[in-house]
Amino acid sequence: MLVHAHEFIECADMLTFHTTVHGWGEAAWYKRLDPSWHFNQWIERRAVCSTQLRALVPVSNLLQNQLAQSYPDTHCELEPSITPGVEGELASESASGANRPKAIGFIGREWKRKGLQRVIDIFRNLKNTHEDLRLVIAGVPREEIAPLIEGMESEVDVLGWIQDRKRFYDKIHLLIHPARLEAFGMVITEAMAAGVRVLVSDQVGAKSEISRGQGEVLSLDEGIEKWAACSGSLLSQSDEKVPAYSRPWEVVAQDYQKLYQQIWQS
Repeated sequence: MLVHAHEFIECADMLTFHTTVHGWGEAAWYKRLDPSWHFNQWIERRAVCSTQLRALVPVSNLLQNQLAQSYPDTHCELEPSITPGVEGELASESASGANRPKAIGFIGREWKRKGLQRVIDIFRNLKNTHEDLRLVIAGVPREEIAPLIEGMESEVDVLGWIQDRKRFYDKIHLLIHPARLEAFGMVITEAMAAGVRVLVSDQVGAKSEISRGQGEVLSLDEGIEKWAACSGSLLSQSDEKVPAYSRPWEVVAQDYQKLYQQIWQS
């Protein structure tokens, strides 16, 4: 029997690591005064450094680098990343958006970490040159962000929590995801699979999946003007078809199956 875990348990032979390493990039030192902070770190280290663990699999190259730096003392092999798949048909006939008003989009419940404030600043900047531009926000309750969009209510669609994400992607031409820390970022590959270009920060694991024509990656050190200019350039390409992104879950399963065989035979 081979135990493949997706949670921090001590009895796994293989562990898929989905989240950023505990405490990575964390500037708020006061969090370390909370005993639960140290408890969560202990749980993570107990799993990663378990003597039973034989393979540690990150979901992105960015996360692989974090793990290599944080856990040089692990007993297991740190494997190349295996990125998640994209579920279902997300693209639609209207994916090019030729007949719709131009719109940029943001989706994410943890909107502070994922950079919604920057997206709103980009939108305000772009409004100077794109009069009919709209901003579509999903995954966030309107009451939480009402002060951020004050005065722009007629230009911003706040969808709140949505079950059918295809509905969100059908409304936008460009997804902006300037997260300050993201182990992967499923919304990025979903957007590309739906025929939507993306603009993401260099702190997002899914940046490695973006190919020519599908979007751009920018540093968070760049100013709003640079982010807005890049957004405008990508919007100008919105009538052109986005190169298809595909990552079936069957392919992900095959990647893991190969790894199972390696572990079993070693």
